[in-house]
Amino acid sequence: MRISKYLDQLQKALDVKTDKDVAKLMGWTHSVPSNWRKGHSFMTNQAAASVSEKLGIPVIEVIAAVEADREEVSGQKSFWTDFFQRTAATAASVAVLGVVTLFLTPTPSQATPLLKANTPTICIM
Repeated sequence: MRISKYLDQLQKALDVKTDKDVAKLMGWTHSVPSNWRKGHSFMTNQAAASVSEKLGIPVIEVIAAVEADREEVSGQKSFWTDFFQRTAATAASVAVLGVVTLFLTPTPSQATPLLKANTPTICIM
C-alpha cells in the first residue's frame, strides 16, 4: 500500500510513534490510519490535502497514492500506477535539470566582467 509510506512520513513529521497518535493530532478517529493501511477504506481528498500540507509535498502526489491503492485493492492497475511512474521520471528529470542549471549559470559577479568587455551583446528571448 503506497499510502503507508505517507503515513510513516507523517509519524516522523509529527514526532509520534503510532497511527493512533497521528489520528489524534490530525483530527481523525483512531482507526482511520489503520484502515487506510489495510485498504479497508481510503483517504479523502481533504485528508490528502492535510497530509500533503504537513509533509510539504504536492497534494496530487498523495491523491495519486490513494487512487493507486484503491486500484490495487479492486484488482485494477491502470491510470494512477502509470501516473506514479511518469511523475517519478519527471521529478528525476527536473532535479537533474536544476542541478545542471545551478552549476552552468554564472553568478552576477561572474557575468559582470563579460558584460563590461567590449563584446557584442546577444539577447535571447
